[in-house]
Amino acid sequence: MSGSYLTPSGFLRLSASPREPVLFRSYNAAHMKKQHGSVIAAWIGCIMVLIAILAVAAVTFDKELVKPLFIEYVTGGVMVGGLIVFIAAWFLPERKTWRGITVMLWSLIAVTSPWFGLLFLVPWAIVAVALPLVIAILRRQSRLTKPAIA
Repeated sequence: MSGSYLTPSGFLRLSASPREPVLFRSYNAAHMKKQHGSVIAAWIGCIMVLIAILAVAAVTFDKELVKPLFIEYVTGGVMVGGLIVFIAAWFLPERKTWRGITVMLWSLIAVTSPWFGLLFLVPWAIVAVALPLVIAILRRQSRLTKPAIA
């Protein structure tokens, strides 16, 4: 049989291609789907942080938008978004490269920003300045983990 091979357990498997067994193709497809899910989760967290930063920027220009507990809600949004990005970045394929480390550091700064007390705007400024770099990294990850259309 030209399209078959023996598995390590001794069973005969049929394959469409003798060079790439079915077993490995299905694993790669499942693995890529999991990685793509991590990228989507990272995008969701990044957008949550972006919305919170834009809300704070809008409030600095118009003080009438501030309601009681505004800072608490915005800070909570940044913390949750940063935590989602950190967890998703942990499962990205390039987490050990400078890109993955950058995304993880960015998310850790977002998560720990309320610990600075009234100086929370300084870490948020760092998060806002590094946001284009994180978006570029996530765009690259989205292209790499996008499932191929056959």
